Amino acid sequence: TESKRTLDAFCDALLAIADEARENLETLRQAPTTAPVRRLDEVRAARQPILKYDPEVFARLRAEGITM
Repeated sequence: TESKRTLDAFCDALLAIADEARENLETLRQAPTTAPVRRLDEVRAARQPILKYDPEVFARLRAEGITM
């Protein structure tokens, strides 16, 4: 269960997101903008899972700009 204060803060955040969407929808479509990884490539992750640490593979991925 959550406290009323937490629920109120959550509602305020949702209202702020709705206001942002009304004012500038493109900004919302580009979200998240401050995360280390903007969008996860779920198709690549499903087709080419990395199940163990391999320094060569991780070096190649880093060179491609992909962070783990």
